[in-house]
Amino acid sequence: MQNYFAYISIKKDKIFVPGDRIQLENGYVGIVGQITPRVTYVRDALNESIAIIPTRQLIAATIINFSKDIKFIPVKVEVGVSYLDDPEEVAAVLIKVGLRAMTELKDKRGNHLIVHEMCPYREEQKPSCGCDANILADIEQPIVRVINFNNSSIDFVVRVFVKEYDDQFKVKSDIRIMIIKEFKKHNITIPWPIQTEYHGDLDKELKDIEDTSDIRKQTFKKYGVGDLNSSNESKTNDATKL
Repeated sequence: MQNYFAYISIKKDKIFVPGDRIQLENGYVGIVGQITPRVTYVRDALNESIAIIPTRQLIAATIINFSKDIKFIPVKVEVGVSYLDDPEEVAAVLIKVGLRAMTELKDKRGNHLIVHEMCPYREEQKPSCGCDANILADIEQPIVRVINFNNSSIDFVVRVFVKEYDDQFKVKSDIRIMIIKEFKKHNITIPWPIQTEYHGDLDKELKDIEDTSDIRKQTFKKYGVGDLNSSNESKTNDATKL
């Protein structure tokens, strides 16, 4: 009877419906399948398993519903850079990577993996691939943030959004590859852990940075840093005048 009344409550209040992606209290993330008066089936989001749960337990537990009114998943890629690198120039390179990822990363059918407010295909007078469908909130992306001063690095994060849960893993991998290539192009260093013995030539490193300053400044001028320092922009201008 407890299972039956729980089943009625779930159906009536639409706490979740088949197809919703939810997280259970034990951390299990899956897609809701069939809901019955006795048990509810939740399929692992990566198709690795199926959880069969007494329906009454889903009423008593705390459930996180990732699909209710929200149709996209945040993808966060973290990276650390040397303290010798200019953080604003690094942020500009990461903005460039994020913008490249938004247009270049596609599935086998040519659909964009990252969501858009307007599909890039529309600018080419082509039909939308669906990456801009059912977007119910304003999306600001890519977002770049400085998140930590580590022992050997300044840590940044790049954030974009995807629609499908399993797409995040390919997007993360591809963005990391893009970051490595762009950092090499701009001579931005991902430092070794501080615990390792490092025999470096500081003068040479500074000279290498200076030799690539033009391309770094060009990237910074073209891509900016998003809204990373927009809140301080007016204060900076006022301070400059003083």
